[in-house]
Order: sequence, then structure tokens, then C-alpha cells
Amino acid sequence: FGLFQSLSGNVLIQGFCGPATELGPLSLSFSANLTGIALNFATVGGPSTVTLAAFENTTAVGSVNFTSAVPTGLFNGEGLARFAGTFNRLTLTGNTLLAMDNVNAQTTAPVPEPAAFGTILAGMGLFAAFARRQKRERGNGPRFSTSTFRKH
Repeated sequence: FGLFQSLSGNVLIQGFCGPATELGPLSLSFSANLTGIALNFATVGGPSTVTLAAFENTTAVGSVNFTSAVPTGLFNGEGLARFAGTFNRLTLTGNTLLAMDNVNAQTTAPVPEPAAFGTILAGMGLFAAFARRQKRERGNGPRFSTSTFRKH
């Protein structure tokens, strides 16, 4: 018998993570920009609506409402929240205690800086010069000067 069906392990539960007076929204901050997120959430005591709000620093970039459903045999509502867009902070707000788990954050691959392109091109140039030299040495065989061999 468990409290949640889809939440397990290291679950962040509002009101149990700090003093009971900290019943504000659950917040997550990220050190880099994300392009999307998916997470399981639960509402204690039954189904409820949860609002996920995303921010780029202090600027709101979007919000979405999700409604939890109670799995058979349990009494807490559960759901999956998803958001796509560029953000580095989000909050979950509801009219009951909230819990979240299984956070799957997406980010884009970093774009190489212009200085890296110069290094890459220089490395490719050195590789091409080395390959050309190896081909020339293998293809023509050993080189001898005709002046080194004299007939006696």
C-alpha cells in the first residue's frame, strides 16, 4: 500500500520539505535554459487542478493547467505535466498539497562558439597535410637522387 502509484523514490512533497508554513507553490530552478519538461505530480486528498507556470528569469513565458485523477485503490490524485518552450524556472501551484517526481528536462545541444570553428579548421588542415604527405611517400616509393649513384 503506497501513497502514490506513479511517484516513488525521492519525491518532493510540498509541506514536508520544510516548515509547515511553507505551503506556497513548488518551485524548480535550473542553471541553464531548458526547452521542455515532463514530470509526474500528485495532489493530496483527491483530484485537483494544478497550474504549471514557466519563467525565463523573472519573465513569465507560459502556463498550463493540468487535472489529476485518482488511480484505482488510492486516494491521492496523480497526473503528468508537460511544457515546451525556453525557460529556466517553473512553479507548480494548486489548491491542495502537491508532490512531484520523475522530472525529465530537455535542453538543446550547445552551439559551438566561433573560436571553436577556427580550431576545428586548423586541425582539419593539419590532418589533410599529413595525409597528403603520407600518400606521396607511399605512392612514389623511396626517393633517390641520381647524382648519388655514380658509375665507376
